[in-house]
Amino acid sequence: MMMQNDILKASMLTISPHNRAILEFFFAGAGKNLFRITPAHEAETFIIDYDHPGAHEEWERIHLSQSQPCIIISIRDIDLPNSIWVAKPLTTKALADAAQRVQLLLQNHNKKMVVPASAAASSSASTLKPVGTPIPSTRDFAQPALDPVLTPKVSSIPASAPQSFLSEDISVTTLRTPFEAAPKTNTNPSSTRNPKLLLVRDTVTPMVEPTSNRDSVKQQQRWSLLCGTLPDTTPENLQRDRHIFDANQYLLGSLMEATQQAKKTGQVFQVFITRQHYILLLPQPNYAFSSLDIHGAEFADLCTYPITSNQVHIHIPTAVEQAQLDAYVQQHPTHLYDLDACLWTTTLLTSGGRLHQLYDPNKTYRLKHWPNLTRMESIPHVMSIAALWTQQAATPFDIAKQLGIPQRYVFAFHSASSYLLLLHQEQAAPTSNSITEPKKNRGLFSRLLKRLLGGGAK
Repeated sequence: MMMQNDILKASMLTISPHNRAILEFFFAGAGKNLFRITPAHEAETFIIDYDHPGAHEEWERIHLSQSQPCIIISIRDIDLPNSIWVAKPLTTKALADAAQRVQLLLQNHNKKMVVPASAAASSSASTLKPVGTPIPSTRDFAQPALDPVLTPKVSSIPASAPQSFLSEDISVTTLRTPFEAAPKTNTNPSSTRNPKLLLVRDTVTPMVEPTSNRDSVKQQQRWSLLCGTLPDTTPENLQRDRHIFDANQYLLGSLMEATQQAKKTGQVFQVFITRQHYILLLPQPNYAFSSLDIHGAEFADLCTYPITSNQVHIHIPTAVEQAQLDAYVQQHPTHLYDLDACLWTTTLLTSGGRLHQLYDPNKTYRLKHWPNLTRMESIPHVMSIAALWTQQAATPFDIAKQLGIPQRYVFAFHSASSYLLLLHQEQAAPTSNSITEPKKNRGLFSRLLKRLLGGGAK
């Protein structure tokens, strides 16, 4: 049995930056009594993000050469020998269950020398149930007090209740459809809390990092997710260095197509992004309702990884369905977004600091007007980028060079602005010598632009 002092030595192998950040946050807080990160040669278990490129080959190598069990995290149900599947979005309960199951696998492996092979096989098979199913001996394990969810929750809000008081929390993965009966709610204000749209939800631990440092780490993690971590490249090497993405391979392509049709016809469109979750496009008031928090981990995974065939389904609700959906939207105002802001965040998550496939390196671009930055999710240097691109026509490479910032921030801004039709193409690309500093005009606007273009940390 796993005792309180039995801390698993774990090594993280092929894992996306986003999920690595979530796991590191968990291991430093609620999971510090369950896992300790070690080098691969000391590990008792390996953690692999099965949705990340190269993960399948990594698992195959581990399975053939190592006896240690693996923890496989994936948005899909994965059944592999000597491995425990943990579903995305990651939760503290699922990771705690995984630690227990890995300990059982390790114990069964050690007992193979003293127990009959048939008994060992039977015991091992019983531990390979998907994470989340009950373990008969769960009560025998000493577990720390854990906050149940690492990703944001949404709340069921009665139409008559003030927005500052929320009803009983429900996980985003169990958000009911508008055709199900509403659950009983807890309206006691003392037991409620306001929702916060964060990359990683705070965990309840005795030792808490200072708020300012914790928020700063979360912000950096979020920016890495929105703008990626790719190094700079050249126009000639965009394809070679994989700095180009095809929106049609991702959720973004289907969402943009549905948005164009919704705005053209004025009809409400319901875009099912999974069997349970959807985005409701409301073109007349220019809003989008998402059953998933667009700032949460599950939505990020859906935007980051290419979609499968027929994964996204577009539906035009009937009059009866639309009335039910309207009532449901009113009960969940925290999941109602400005439509452009929803598309902006979706594009940033898909881009990850890359340029879209329609980018023409032989053209320059000029920003027709500023994005509504009061509603849209911010990225580093966004004000300076917007200010310079309204002053002159330039390529993304020119803008990054002039501002002295990594290209990924400009590429992300270019992709998001392009899909919102904020950029205008010019005919000819100027040489690097033709890009000059903005003219020193007098006036308040000129002084403001000068200030915007002069600051910002890399």
